[in-house]
Amino acid sequence: DINECETRNFTCTLQQTCFNIPGEYKCLDPVRCEEPYIQINENRCMCPAENVGCRDQPFTILYRVMDMVSGRSVPSDIFQMQATTRYPGAYYIFQIKSGNEGREFYMR
Repeated sequence: DINECETRNFTCTLQQTCFNIPGEYKCLDPVRCEEPYIQINENRCMCPAENVGCRDQPFTILYRVMDMVSGRSVPSDIFQMQATTRYPGAYYIFQIKSGNEGREFYMR
């Protein structure tokens, strides 16, 4: 595989991110936060506590893009997320929001 993103042989715009995949590449659009969230950096959205529309919403949403190499033995742990007790009384919800239509992934 030639990594077009490293060789700068791609047609993504300045706002997009080049993401290498075997045999080609994809241009990923920047994260756009949906109301009532506001964008606080390139991959994080925050719902301000003073906004009444945020009352029953998660405080922050963090977007991550991961490449997974084929040929992995399964089942296999791909990554680990861990909740912290930084905010007393907070609770955490982890879920796969999209891309799991075939139910290939699960959380434990």
